[in-house]
Amino acid sequence: MKKCLVLIGLLIVYVLIFDSLAFGAKTELTLWMFSLTPETQKWMQEELVPQFEKKFPDYTVRVQYVPYEGYREKIGTALSAKTLPDIFEEGTQSAGWMASSGTVIPVDKWVKNWTEVKDFYPAAWKQPQYQGRQWGIPFYMHPSTLLYWKDVFKEVGLDPNKPPYTQEIYLRYIPKLQKIEGNRTVRLGGWAPEGWRALFQEFEVVIQRFGGKLVSEDYSKVLFDSEEGEKALTYLVKLYQTAYPPGVAKLPEQTPIPWFAQKAIAMHFRAHTTEVKNVLRYNPEAFKDLGFGIPLRAEGYTRKVSIQWRNSLFISVNCKNPDIAIEFIKLFVSPKNNVKYCDLQGYVPVRKSALSLKSVQESPYMGKFMTLAGPYGHDVVSPPSYFELRQKAGIFFEEASLGKRTVKSALEEAAKVWREQLPKEPKPIIPLFIIFNRLGMVNTYYPLILPSFFGGGAFNIFLLRQYYKTLPTDLDDAARIDGCNNFQIYWQILLPLIKPALAAVAIFTFMSQWNSFLIPLIYLNDERKFTLPLGLSAFRYEFEVSWNHLMAASFLTLLPCIVIFFIAQRFFIQGITLTGLKE
Repeated sequence: MKKCLVLIGLLIVYVLIFDSLAFGAKTELTLWMFSLTPETQKWMQEELVPQFEKKFPDYTVRVQYVPYEGYREKIGTALSAKTLPDIFEEGTQSAGWMASSGTVIPVDKWVKNWTEVKDFYPAAWKQPQYQGRQWGIPFYMHPSTLLYWKDVFKEVGLDPNKPPYTQEIYLRYIPKLQKIEGNRTVRLGGWAPEGWRALFQEFEVVIQRFGGKLVSEDYSKVLFDSEEGEKALTYLVKLYQTAYPPGVAKLPEQTPIPWFAQKAIAMHFRAHTTEVKNVLRYNPEAFKDLGFGIPLRAEGYTRKVSIQWRNSLFISVNCKNPDIAIEFIKLFVSPKNNVKYCDLQGYVPVRKSALSLKSVQESPYMGKFMTLAGPYGHDVVSPPSYFELRQKAGIFFEEASLGKRTVKSALEEAAKVWREQLPKEPKPIIPLFIIFNRLGMVNTYYPLILPSFFGGGAFNIFLLRQYYKTLPTDLDDAARIDGCNNFQIYWQILLPLIKPALAAVAIFTFMSQWNSFLIPLIYLNDERKFTLPLGLSAFRYEFEVSWNHLMAASFLTLLPCIVIFFIAQRFFIQGITLTGLKE
């Protein structure tokens, strides 16, 4: 009886202690972001989150970095398994697919009477809107405007104080500023979009300069195969062929020091703050020669438009405390915090009142981009299947720029694809992720390890099968005569002979798992558990790359692969001599 009373007493004490601990524990909100550097994440955890905790003592926020590459796939799998974070970042054309897929909840009721809405740049505030509803709150802009080198203008006889203000003047200036030696471009007269992605993105801007639209407001009609669309694509094709003449080698795509910072690009009509940061970082003495222009317009038209990336924070459908989540977002986008974040990241604040802050006024570029480019961002189009439609249409535009099809043909084919697929919504189906989630293995290493123990994939099984077929059946017969059973034949005779194949399988499996990026990204949520490929992505930001850190880290990541190869190399050599038979 005494033992029973003691056990009951201990149980009561345990329950009381557990309840007191649970009562004192804070409710945690999770935030996923890809627009984060280590410095920004440190500031958010050490300054922004404490501000929030002071205002809401019962809550805290865990800021989680997620690499930009594969981010949409991670969101899609998390939606399928109902493991989305409370708040997460998404990009410029994302509102449509997130709203239509049920990934996020609208924030209309929280911002309807929010007086600070008027302080946001209209182009930024409209970004997360879809079908007349507000789905998120923008927290940074990455606008673009014309940048040019005054000394290069002066060198070719152009007035350094009169940069192009229309896209047609920009086109006429390119041959004057271009510098070609032999059949190689030494200095690009002016940046021009190339490739399907950049061409379609710029098409969205140019058609708006001509007063046209891609689609109707309700996304029911495709409108870009119009006179305005033909003018826009014709201009882009001329621009491409002028900047990149046939038979002349382009500037190499990759360079440790960006070409614009080297003055190897004379002017850039789609220049972001990244270009200014690169000049200050790699060629600071040339900053005095850098000229700031305005976003271009089309001749005969008045609207100035430029590409402007705008990212927003959204509240996921799995958030249990949306009232608190929206308060954190509002704190994050308050003028002072918004400016601090943008200053660390090299972006531009979304709040007009930020222009009055001292840090913006002292910045060499932030205030200029806010006044020159902030009000002129392009109208965002975000149908649910935007990214797939952009690629398919962009391929036709790229063919037109290369002279492989006419402008009219490219527009017709692109519009046909959009009309067929515009109503469709992408529906991710991730059965394997759901299985591991139900087993409680998400955010563990088991989904990365277990598949390798079940054959490691069809390739490994096929490789071993083919190697087994090369072994003579006489070995089996000889072993049976000596009294071996099936398992002994496998273990003592065949297994030693297939060591070269096993070594090959081991190397292929190791290399595949060691270099895997998407699978760890989908299954792992805790940064402390990230594999090395995910760690390398921390040096690749959304709009720039820290090449020195990336190369150093890549070399260290490569070392285990080299060691494993040299350890297993001898088994390949043995495969040449091991036959087990005498003729």
